[in-house]
Amino acid sequence: MNVVYLKLITGEDIVSYSEGVDEEYVHLYNPICFHTVNINRGAVIRSTKWIPFTDDNDFSVRLRDILILSTPTKDIEEQYFKSLDVLHDRSLQAEFESVAEFDEEEENAFYELYSNTSIRVH
Repeated sequence: MNVVYLKLITGEDIVSYSEGVDEEYVHLYNPICFHTVNINRGAVIRSTKWIPFTDDNDFSVRLRDILILSTPTKDIEEQYFKSLDVLHDRSLQAEFESVAEFDEEEENAFYELYSNTSIRVH
């Protein structure tokens, strides 16, 4: 299985495991969406689960919905693996569920884990 980078026609930047491409689809496993966010000190990269409200980790994307299909840089690939580690760390989730009230740092970490800051309502 290879790690691939996709730029979708929607503008999303996805990094994922992939077993390959058939005539119509790219099959993705554990896709992570990367966002560039501007902060006071410059730009940072944030990552979120691509489809956040499901336990599914396998998806197929139509080739016609992809602008770019390539290999990610080593830095992005490393960030992808770190993101997977955080998303699959069930002990962190269990810790959040067992605490009745979060302190501010824990609350921000929880929201960061499940946030998608690129949603726009028109």
